[in-house]
Amino acid sequence: MSLPVELPASVAEAFRRICDPSPAALAVVDLAPESTTVVLANRALEELLRAGPLAGRTLAEFTDPEAYLDDVHVRTRLVGGVSKVYERAKRYHRPDGTTVDVHIFGAVLGRESGRQLAFAIFTPADEWLRRGYQATPHLGLVLADIRAALLRGDPEDEVLDLVCQSAGRLVEIENAGILALDEPDVLRLTAVDRGLDDPLIGQRYPVNGASYSEAIDARRTYQYEVRPGALTPFVGQLPESIDVTRPLFIAVTPMLSSGRTLGALIVRRASRAYEPVELEVLETFAQEVGESLALAELREDQERLRMLEVREQIARDIHDEVTQDLIAVRLGLVHLVPRVSDAGLRAEFVRTLDDLDDATRRLRDVVAGLDETTSVADFVDVLRSITSSKAERALIDWDVEVVGPVARLRDDERAELLRVVNEAVSNVVRHAHAERVDVSLTVHDASVVVIVEDDGVGLTAASGRHPGGLANLAARADARRGEYSVTSGAAGGTRLRWAIPLGEVVAVTRDGVGT
Repeated sequence: MSLPVELPASVAEAFRRICDPSPAALAVVDLAPESTTVVLANRALEELLRAGPLAGRTLAEFTDPEAYLDDVHVRTRLVGGVSKVYERAKRYHRPDGTTVDVHIFGAVLGRESGRQLAFAIFTPADEWLRRGYQATPHLGLVLADIRAALLRGDPEDEVLDLVCQSAGRLVEIENAGILALDEPDVLRLTAVDRGLDDPLIGQRYPVNGASYSEAIDARRTYQYEVRPGALTPFVGQLPESIDVTRPLFIAVTPMLSSGRTLGALIVRRASRAYEPVELEVLETFAQEVGESLALAELREDQERLRMLEVREQIARDIHDEVTQDLIAVRLGLVHLVPRVSDAGLRAEFVRTLDDLDDATRRLRDVVAGLDETTSVADFVDVLRSITSSKAERALIDWDVEVVGPVARLRDDERAELLRVVNEAVSNVVRHAHAERVDVSLTVHDASVVVIVEDDGVGLTAASGRHPGGLANLAARADARRGEYSVTSGAAGGTRLRWAIPLGEVVAVTRDGVGT
């Protein structure tokens, strides 16, 4: 093996004899301000980085360029003799695409062949934490990724997935998940580290009487041991990675913000019980994540409030100015009709007045959709008004049925439902050639469903209607993690179904569609 720095044979042989058998990842490195080059490395380091042989390679190959530049000042001090020891938290990218977080402890050995050599120990982050070293630097590195995702505005499910993945960078675990507190006594699984499409996501669990209830109630971290065989009756419902013949150790730590419980981080492994330092790290991590999520939610609320204020101002301007101007124009035209002697021209005037009335009604419908402060008492009336004004102008029979506790709907949800019905019924009037349209709105325990059915031409090529024709409704459903479908009715016509879960918080864009 050709070494980047010529070492006495006795030194190289001593390193191999002493360090190669060691389970710790060890290396002799050549320090320079611009790079760190491996001179000697034992098998444990090659296994840690999943690369080899390492002699002659720079650590820059395994490091993000920006992170590597951050170490220039450290290496400069070491090369200049200002510092003799160093400690760094790093994330290395392995050749197989995985990453590993390590803590590096090093000491300068001296100069050899004109180069500054150091002896370095590379400790995996989970082992470093397990041995009780200060967790702050590594925890900050992990949290930085989550906060960056929140600042970018990444979708909530992706951020929660990242939280689950990040737990495994702090403590040795097999799986992690997040339980959100939907109601005071109900938790919902919102994320697991097995991916966004895991079938368990969305499952709801009671708090009262559950083994993890003391962690939620006491707002402290607890660990539980599931004895071998206890999960055998549930084999078909468990991930394949769980061996029911072995004990399982579960830790539950609440996610808090300003004393409010948002949910809980739950982790499991079968190797051994969690040590106190690991539980402490998990608790700190969960609390920091809870505060970050709450801060992101506050920013979304502030943006939403700003947009609501803009909408309300637009609604007031339309109602107080534009609508009144249209009414004034209509009154002026009404006085002119009797003066028109030509019967044909008079009929044209009357049709224009009818069109102006239609335009004014449509504008009022728009105002109703913009105003998110529609009261519970007014909501059903406005819903019926939107449907009737459009259907009756087209000589279409109509019916509106509302089922369930409408009072459970938030202001923004009521406004969104009015927009959905407005657009869906407008589409029926324009394209369906229907004789009847039926609108039903049903409020369930955790969702609200709108169904708009007509007896028109259906999804035929000649009608120009197709399931993708109402792209805006699909976007509105997606923004609230809901569902949208347009299908042919059982007896002809078209059936539109639009459903969203209650309580979803969305950021609203300027066109009114959530993101």
